[in-house]
Amino acid sequence: MRILSFDTSTPNLYACLAEDQTIQIEQTIICNPLDRQFAASLIMPTLSTLLEKAHWQKKDIEAIAVGTGPGSFTGARIAVVTARTLCQALNLPLLGINRFQCYAFTERVRNFPSAMILEAGKKQYFCAHIHNDICDFDSASTMNTVHLSEDQLLNCVRDFKYVYMEKSATIARETSELIANNWHLMPDLINPAITQVQIASQTLQFYRQPTDLAKFNYKQIKPLYIQGASITIKSAKQSVN
Repeated sequence: MRILSFDTSTPNLYACLAEDQTIQIEQTIICNPLDRQFAASLIMPTLSTLLEKAHWQKKDIEAIAVGTGPGSFTGARIAVVTARTLCQALNLPLLGINRFQCYAFTERVRNFPSAMILEAGKKQYFCAHIHNDICDFDSASTMNTVHLSEDQLLNCVRDFKYVYMEKSATIARETSELIANNWHLMPDLINPAITQVQIASQTLQFYRQPTDLAKFNYKQIKPLYIQGASITIKSAKQSVN
């Protein structure tokens, strides 16, 4: 199966094309973290370039995997809207895959209940309480997600025996002591779009009939908003031309 995958839930753009779990071409565009919309603005030009380099047409795509967050409100929203639009136009299944799922897949998380911590910038964190296999689209997966300050984070996860922490989130106070007490430090994802393809490929191999693929209708996919939109209001002086 030929799958297109992309993610702009962080400041960067990640994308790839894969066929039967073999990556045909991939792209990572590192963007200025202060420009939260730049990566999202590059989605369609980048996808067009990847298709051209792989000698694919849009009609060759059989499914799309999109990163749903958590992270940039604007980036996650635009990525999901773009993926939904493409799947509607091409009549394709769409799998929304969040970063908690990507880490759970790469780290083979099988200890439940667990807590997973991702960095959210400015000493803020995204935290998920995971009670079963969140990569199993057939299970009644439960994942409670919250946005926390540093002090709230430590209180929220202190009693969990199994805690998985993104490497970039280790600035939290007492982290060294807590990691020594069975906290697991996760290497940062190199290209989330590749992990999304791996999850999507494993999932879709069980759904080959058109009636089965209807399970992955684009209308069901939404961004994983944990933190609300950040709105900057210019002062009256700044607004005067």
